[in-house]
Amino acid sequence: MNNFTLLAIFLFFLNSSCEKTVTRKLKQGTYKGYYQKMENGQRSTTYVTIGLYDNTWTGNPDSGDFPKMGQGRYLFHGEDSIVFTNESKWPTGLENKHLLQGRFRFRFIKDSLVIERNLGPDFQDEYRLEKNY
Repeated sequence: MNNFTLLAIFLFFLNSSCEKTVTRKLKQGTYKGYYQKMENGQRSTTYVTIGLYDNTWTGNPDSGDFPKMGQGRYLFHGEDSIVFTNESKWPTGLENKHLLQGRFRFRFIKDSLVIERNLGPDFQDEYRLEKNY
């Protein structure tokens, strides 16, 4: 074997050993916490409940009429991305940004599940949830 082949094999194994990623699985169940949106410089917050079971979800704000939740499905994309589809019927003209729908980033901070998205400088939203045991 020449030196190039040995170097290539060494780099392959070195690279394989360095690609250890730690993924915390999203546990199925009911999550409670708050939803916060920042829209055109205005911050609004409400409490929400979301059930996540077998790639389906249901959710409701505990008070008020935002966010528009309902029910649907979710799929993971990569290590930190989750896509929600919303199967509920909503009035014509309701903007998608007001629905739990689309691609979000998710992460864990201590015992909290954080689901967030940034749709530009004028709209960001975040769900900060804890598993209800």
